[in-house]
Amino acid sequence: MGEIKLHQDHFIIGLTGNIGTGKSIVRKMLQHLGAYGIDADLLAHQALKPNGPAHDQIIHRYGSSILDTHGAVDRSKLARIVFSNEKALIDLENILHPLIATAAANMIHHARLPIIVIEAIKLLESDLAKTCDSIWVVDAQKQVVLERLSRERGMNNAEIQKRLSHQSTLEKKRQQSDVMIENSGDVYKTWQQVTKAWDQTKQKNQKFTVCIKKTSDLLAFSEDFLITPSSSNYSAVEDIIYTTNLAKSLIGWGAIQMSLTFKKNIHSKVSCG
Repeated sequence: MGEIKLHQDHFIIGLTGNIGTGKSIVRKMLQHLGAYGIDADLLAHQALKPNGPAHDQIIHRYGSSILDTHGAVDRSKLARIVFSNEKALIDLENILHPLIATAAANMIHHARLPIIVIEAIKLLESDLAKTCDSIWVVDAQKQVVLERLSRERGMNNAEIQKRLSHQSTLEKKRQQSDVMIENSGDVYKTWQQVTKAWDQTKQKNQKFTVCIKKTSDLLAFSEDFLITPSSSNYSAVEDIIYTTNLAKSLIGWGAIQMSLTFKKNIHSKVSCG
């Protein structure tokens, strides 16, 4: 992902962890505490849609055989290709990561809340990590991960191990983390860890304390201050996140040069900035 150059009035929590550890529940807990949530996986899914900015590039790279009967990218077919071929996976990341970085930068730019949490499975492998004020890593017991992925995604053990082989180890993540969250099934225990880490960050970091105060003021004086994107309300923010006007000023593309097609207009009616 490209490097995002952000204003100093944001405190950004980078949230990561391997597949099946339950990152999303931790992100939602942070949103409950007052953070603006950005789900990189959701952004990738939206970019792959027929009208999304990655769709044509994906078809050009992997062929029309990955499409379903409606002309949309079949993510399970795409996954079988990229997780069996290292070069194919790198190419996919080179297509998606700049788009996700652009989307995240634009969302942060428009978000009224000063505390941002970005959930991304490849956070530490990308330039996105450089923009974070704090890195939170979610982990879970191996058996819990296997059961979750089998139950919720229908993955067998071979598929799970193949996915994990393309992700950095917990030890590497731990070395770069500021906060570790153990999320093996007891939601209340996970919540206790999240709130404790939130309070400890507040005690240690003056910038975080200032941002919490600003968040409290926003909550006190505005009922409609925020749209946190999800699969159900994505259309409300879609025009904000894929625009070229902010990308050049907020994204440092590094070595990756892409030709991107973005939507041009921002709907003023969307209450995100």
